[in-house]
Amino acid sequence: MKQVPKPVSAVLLMALASLALASTIQWTAFENARERALLLPCNLSPAPYRLEVESFLPPGELLDEAIGHRYGFSGELEMVVPEKLGKPNPEYEDLYWHLSRELNDSVTYLRNFLANGSDEEVEMAFQVVERSYFMFWLQERLCRKNLTAVTFKPAPPLKWVLSLRSALENLSKNENFRAMLFGTVLAFLIVGIFWLWLFLVARVPFKGPLKMATSFLLMVILFGSVIPVLKLTHPNGENDHPTPARPGCDVVHLEDCHSMLFHAALDYMGDEKATCETLAYLEKRLRKDEMERLAEVLEPDCT
Repeated sequence: MKQVPKPVSAVLLMALASLALASTIQWTAFENARERALLLPCNLSPAPYRLEVESFLPPGELLDEAIGHRYGFSGELEMVVPEKLGKPNPEYEDLYWHLSRELNDSVTYLRNFLANGSDEEVEMAFQVVERSYFMFWLQERLCRKNLTAVTFKPAPPLKWVLSLRSALENLSKNENFRAMLFGTVLAFLIVGIFWLWLFLVARVPFKGPLKMATSFLLMVILFGSVIPVLKLTHPNGENDHPTPARPGCDVVHLEDCHSMLFHAALDYMGDEKATCETLAYLEKRLRKDEMERLAEVLEPDCT
């Protein structure tokens, strides 16, 4: 077999050393950035914008602007930046559509009672419209702030290292792979320990029953020491990958924002000003005769 030329091997070694050095520098920088981010307060404000920054080193200017941190849906650490960056979060487009549909449905619900419902039913249906209207109005103020959730991700070569580690972790969670690994390790251990036991027995200075007792004791010690190793690779052992606990500073979910809007809308309801504001909106949605019936039931003072 031909040997690799020395210049080629030297270049390969230098390349590997450079990749290792660069990965170490990146890992240190991103760990320092992570520790710095965790010193910021936990910020659970809804962030309607998202941005992923892939760079060799963490962008210090964005980290300087961050006002808080939290964990995203995928468990990644996010920085909360008070700017509009990146792309709008599609979940907030879904929230807009959902609130718009609720408002339209409530207006239809009100029109049905205005046509053939009692005064109590009309008043109840108006309250539903009022709540839906304020939820739709407040989502711009409460759920669409100028906030961006920024995720920092390392560029190669650390990205390659982390991808390889993730692939190996996923592979290690596969039961078939772990069963195969367990069988391979068990076979090598049995053969290796057997030959080690023969080697040690051949060098025992005793003879007769004492040598037999010593040989048996060596066998118990050697094969007994294998048990902790086998537990690490056993596919159904106690050391299977535990489910990691969710971080305490978790991201605000869409339903949480909807619940927040619901309670905020209730705070706006109940006074003459809120009633008149809702009626002003309904003037664009109802016919004249429907508005007259509604005003007759509510008797608002909107002068």
